[in-house]
Amino acid sequence: MVAINIDGFHELDPKDPKVVEIGKFAVQEYNKQSKRILRFVQLFKAKSNDNLPEIKAEYTLIIGAQDNDVLSKFEAVVVEKFNSRRSLIAFKRIEGL
Repeated sequence: MVAINIDGFHELDPKDPKVVEIGKFAVQEYNKQSKRILRFVQLFKAKSNDNLPEIKAEYTLIIGAQDNDVLSKFEAVVVEKFNSRRSLIAFKRIEGL
């Protein structure tokens, strides 16, 4: 049974290979857009909403990434369209580890 939150999101397994791939995509896209060099370390938390018109799913991810030798947490939002094309919508550092 999948728990669905009131906002339409449901929790995903952060160890699921497809979900990890989306997390790695978010870090790679952020690096391209910001000219930074973050290294994906792990996915702490993931949820998705697949009840949105015109897109296949929206993923909200809490990602651990390393900047030089410092491990930080980031929140990323990735949208996946029906043609499997992904877009990074948001990527920001969050406090705490």
